Amino acid sequence: MISSPCVGMCRIDENLGLCVGCARSGAEIAAWGAAPAEDRRRIWAELPARRARLGLNLHRFDWDREDLRTFLVESLRKGGVWTAVNGDAAAELPFEPREAAAVEAESDAFRAATPRGVLSVHLADFARAFSVGALSGQERIVLATARGRALAQNAAEKAPARSVYTALGAIELFTAPPSRKTPPAATALPEAFVACFVFRPALPGEA
Repeated sequence: MISSPCVGMCRIDENLGLCVGCARSGAEIAAWGAAPAEDRRRIWAELPARRARLGLNLHRFDWDREDLRTFLVESLRKGGVWTAVNGDAAAELPFEPREAAAVEAESDAFRAATPRGVLSVHLADFARAFSVGALSGQERIVLATARGRALAQNAAEKAPARSVYTALGAIELFTAPPSRKTPPAATALPEAFVACFVFRPALPGEA
């Protein structure tokens, strides 16, 4: 199924006639539900150029479970930092480029363990993937859910002291407690979505 590019920021730019959230035209938005698959694919293919014209620094990916699993594996190969976010609690887990993490990938779950901690991600149908900051050269990938979805209970009394649980999984740290520093990308999403994970790719000096 080809998902909608909607990010919950629905306003048409008067000069370009495109939505400042998803970069579709009003006619495309109105017809999306009944549009044939080939039309949806064509529109998705045109969105990068449209976003550049609008100067948009936020967009959704048309990812299914397999796409998300592929991205998770690739993120470990290239290295970077995964952060789990729940409210004002955040747990940051770095992965070195090509680090030999112990990976378990199933149809609906992904788990990667290092001596520093464990990243567990639910490959749920309701997961949404966003790019934040690409135009500024500081792209972050944010995994989120719709705000209407029930979030995992944020119960510090029940969760291990070094863990942060989200609606899409958790990060458990072995050597340090979670911080209160939420990544800016986690707060960049529209009100309709709640960030669960943020991935920062490895910087040139870290590769």
